Amino acid sequence: MSIYSDLGVRYSSSINLDDRIPALIPTHNATELLKHSFRIMIKSKCLDLIYPIIIDDRSSENIKELCDEYNFGYIRIDHDLKFNYSINMNIGAKLIYELGATTALFLNNDCYLHSLNSLSEFISRHHLYQSKLSGIKLVYPPLRFSFKKSIKNQNRIQFGGGYFADYGYLKPSHKYNKQPLHNSVHNVDTQDTAFLTGACNLVELDDFIKIGMYDIRLPGAYQDVLLSLKYKKNNLKIYYIGKNLYFYHDETTTRAHDFLNDRESYSNYKKIIQNENFCIV
Repeated sequence: MSIYSDLGVRYSSSINLDDRIPALIPTHNATELLKHSFRIMIKSKCLDLIYPIIIDDRSSENIKELCDEYNFGYIRIDHDLKFNYSINMNIGAKLIYELGATTALFLNNDCYLHSLNSLSEFISRHHLYQSKLSGIKLVYPPLRFSFKKSIKNQNRIQFGGGYFADYGYLKPSHKYNKQPLHNSVHNVDTQDTAFLTGACNLVELDDFIKIGMYDIRLPGAYQDVLLSLKYKKNNLKIYYIGKNLYFYHDETTTRAHDFLNDRESYSNYKKIIQNENFCIV
């Protein structure tokens, strides 16, 4: 119970690991969204390969009851901070690592695992490339998968690799977003991406914990950018895996893009970048 105790963070857990890869999924409420994503995982049989563990960040809805119904793992986190993806994932990663897990899937609650073949191949290539941190192509879902029931941008790229929009590291941006699904530029497997998005990652836990995990000073979307830079600085292999593979991301979570415009978040990110000797590969 000592993790972040100085910040008043408290947690409890109910986890029963098996031989599947644990999938850490943070949420604040969003019960109906979770049910929606669970139904897709069940129908696609992706639960053959992963064991979902929901990280409940102070929800007023009964997320524990939902996890019990589906026989999923559950972690409850309580604190007085804003919804903080990094604290959630760091605690979840530390817990399952101590329970013996070596690899984990980090997953947003609105990222839909619609294909067992894609999930299996994603895992296979991650290990084949000896990657320590892998991300995948993310696509706006078609109507039959969308929780928002929106046809805007369906089957278009949301994330196909990251880059920095100016000299240095101060403007991280998604590469070629809203392009057709099979655009040749992002239909590749490559290490030559500036950063990975944290919405769907395969992570080797030993290196993740040794490197210091997510930086809790950053409450928003800069966390995955900084994590990728830390991996590169420490010569740890990160891989964007996008050749004929993708998952759907609906952009409905409370881990909002408005954090990118939050002055405190940007100021903290800028200070960290300026104090580190990072190198874009």
